[in-house]
Amino acid sequence: TGLAMDLWDGMSPPGGTPVAVGEFGAIYNYDGDSWRLQEGVPTSQSLNGVWGTSDKDLFVVGDNGTILHYDGEEWTAQESGVNEHLMAVWGSGSADVYAVGLYGTILHYDRRRWTVEPNPTQDHLLAVWGSGCEVWTVGYDGTILHKTALSRPPTLLSPQNAENRVAVVPFLRWENPCGGETSLQVAKLPNFADVLVGETTTQD
Repeated sequence: TGLAMDLWDGMSPPGGTPVAVGEFGAIYNYDGDSWRLQEGVPTSQSLNGVWGTSDKDLFVVGDNGTILHYDGEEWTAQESGVNEHLMAVWGSGSADVYAVGLYGTILHYDRRRWTVEPNPTQDHLLAVWGSGCEVWTVGYDGTILHKTALSRPPTLLSPQNAENRVAVVPFLRWENPCGGETSLQVAKLPNFADVLVGETTTQD
């Protein structure tokens, strides 16, 4: 890149070109020959995570609740409603995007606005990923959160909370947007007690 700055994340959107983000609001795009610093980025905050569906639909998250979106023409700031540092971002599509960060912060975007998700932990969350209706986020002290249906808050899976017993989090049956019935799944972790893994979906 030719610049001595830290870069924190990178990705290549489907059918697009690689993007890297880092400190001081730096966003780089690879044009096939070299990495070029993008102009017009509306922040100087450190940028920690990037994800997108294409070159014309990119989300970037960073310090102090920073969220940026690129539409193929320009970068714009989006209102996150939080001040915590955001560390990672992922989505199943443009209208279903998650951002996670410090102090258990989880945000969800539905194409209209970002909203705070209910969360059973205050541990720092550092990464988020998913597939279809499955969403996972991990963080400090062995914290793992799992969400199976888009309408349901995440379930805490931290093994350190289990004291030779099954750590069951109260839940209610809900309408599963993925179809099928929901059920509990319990797994045995080596050197730990049984812990709640989350809900599984049985397709019709």
